[in-house]
Amino acid sequence: MRAVVLGLAAAVIAGGPALAQVRHDPELAAAIRMEADGGAQARLERLAESGDPVAVAVLEGYQALWSDPGYRGIAAACTRWESVSATSAEATHLTAACFEQGSPDWPQDKERAVELYRIAGEAGLGRSWCAIGGLHAKGWLVESDPALAVELCRRGADMGDPDAQADLGGLYYTGATVPQDSAEARRWFGAASAGNHRNADFALGMIYADGDGVERDAEAAVRHWTRAHDLGHRGAAERIAALYLAQADSDTENLDLLRQAGAWYDKAGPFLSPRGQESLRSVRERLSGVTGGND
Repeated sequence: MRAVVLGLAAAVIAGGPALAQVRHDPELAAAIRMEADGGAQARLERLAESGDPVAVAVLEGYQALWSDPGYRGIAAACTRWESVSATSAEATHLTAACFEQGSPDWPQDKERAVELYRIAGEAGLGRSWCAIGGLHAKGWLVESDPALAVELCRRGADMGDPDAQADLGGLYYTGATVPQDSAEARRWFGAASAGNHRNADFALGMIYADGDGVERDAEAAVRHWTRAHDLGHRGAAERIAALYLAQADSDTENLDLLRQAGAWYDKAGPFLSPRGQESLRSVRERLSGVTGGND
């Protein structure tokens, strides 16, 4: 079976006639990484304002998706991305993801997804190799082969792609595809962090907060979560707040810890969970009780 799997891998890795026209744009790839959750649109808008037709199409696709996250929005976004996929590795990858996931208004075609991921990967977008690896890990195309999944993801990570590096770190962090290895997870998360990958910094914060393979280090956790927050991670502020609150509960005379917790809960804004909202109310009540409402 491994020979069959490797044969399929060789087939999807082989170049094709469309490859010569597809180009990888690192700046666009970084903007997509920042905007993929529907957050601030500034980076994509700046690229689009320069008149780059690919950036315009990518932005319009995300705007369609953000305005209507349902089936019609997905189809509109996929159609816009596909329209520029012949020249852009980033648009090719987004189109491949559309075919991988599918929807009632967009066909699911995993073989087509692999073909497009391969084209984007050969053009220099490392995350696309990791995406093919993910399909092998799930056994969606052939019998599941975790070793091949990691091999493909490592190929993308070795290209210096922060998304692939973060994904590879996640494989070692969770141990779902390969044996859990905290040291390898930190290595690849660290590489992705150097490429300004917010999810990698968030994961590093969790590792140091939990003491997963390292000594617990609250300062290191806060440092990585702060960086993740500054890069746009929606859950980092609440994690920092919860850590400060736990410290305040252990040192009830240190009001500064309580103030820090309240400030970070406030920074979480509309992304604060119901539990976080309850904690914020508690922090405000405690500060009000100590300061007489003057804090």
